[in-house]
Amino acid sequence: MQKNVLIPANPVTFFAIVTQRSLRSPTNVFLAALSVVDFFVGVFCVGQNAIHLSYINEGTWPLGSQACKIYIYFIHMLPSVSAGLLVLLSLERMIAVKFPMIASKILKYSITIPSTLLVWLCAGISNFPFYIGARFKQYNNYFSGCFPEDANPFNRGVLVFNIFAWFIIPCIFLAIANTWTAITICASIKKGTVARSTSTSKSNHSSKTFFAGRFCFPRRKKIRTRIYHGTIDERRRVGYIQIAIFIIFVCLQSPRRMYLLYRNFFDQAPVKSINGFVAKIHPLTFLMQFAVSAINPLIYGFLSRRFRQAILSMLCCHKDRERRRQQVCQNAYRHASKQESASFHTKHPLLTDVRLDRKSPVLNFRNGNQINSAEETLL
Repeated sequence: MQKNVLIPANPVTFFAIVTQRSLRSPTNVFLAALSVVDFFVGVFCVGQNAIHLSYINEGTWPLGSQACKIYIYFIHMLPSVSAGLLVLLSLERMIAVKFPMIASKILKYSITIPSTLLVWLCAGISNFPFYIGARFKQYNNYFSGCFPEDANPFNRGVLVFNIFAWFIIPCIFLAIANTWTAITICASIKKGTVARSTSTSKSNHSSKTFFAGRFCFPRRKKIRTRIYHGTIDERRRVGYIQIAIFIIFVCLQSPRRMYLLYRNFFDQAPVKSINGFVAKIHPLTFLMQFAVSAINPLIYGFLSRRFRQAILSMLCCHKDRERRRQQVCQNAYRHASKQESASFHTKHPLLTDVRLDRKSPVLNFRNGNQINSAEETLL
């Protein structure tokens, strides 16, 4: 089930960010990198275990020594990268909500891309001892096994450092950032002030039409009120997404970390029994840890309206819908222009049959007189 969700959902999220212009922003670099990490988890960790347990009897490792080292390295490194990217996402949301006026100046490609690469580099270096300490044992011509090196005190120190750096510190930061974001959102909703987080839209108040979502309609008070309440709902969804990510991260990552600490420091049995308590909870904690990678794209896909629209636009016939949107906008603009022209005729009955030549800025009248728009601004 995890493999079925991990492999299709994360590429859809990644290609939606890359192909859709509405999602192509510096802040979504973190989301694109997170979808890549989650996809690697599905391919190299969950997918490999599914094949290993489903199609190969006796639990033997058939992929050789080098694949064993890569596998042990990835199952430790990829969760660390995911935790670091979640910290960057929470930091970006906190800046966007708490300081909306300077968010667009701070959160640029020159900052988001290097910070993402820095997370990958730090996670790769800190988990590299697991690659060196991976053990591949060939018992006979048929049976073989792949194990991490746990008895080495150096590897124990590396494990404790990684748990502290890539789990405890991210949990503390996520708790502080998400609490601050939620408090700011609640305070702004109570005061009735709704500030845009990362993007600013230019509005022309003299126009008779405005864009609401993917369609444009004449200005009305009810529609403005609807947009205001829609913006409040969007800010609430931001808080819901942050809280959901924090709860899922803590609840699903904690069992695996506690299992690793228990196996390395408290399980003193010289021979690990396959029927023991540690062996039984190992698959459960493993699946719970990597379930985070399957849930992340679902959270962003179902709780974020922008992602839902972008994914539907990418999967469906977005060209036809774009053409229909433009047609509706043109009809609404013609209707607003007719209303404006009618109001002009009632105010200026002497000037009749006024039309604007699109090729030249000249107003032509029926009586033969021509007045330049720069000299006489009647419209």
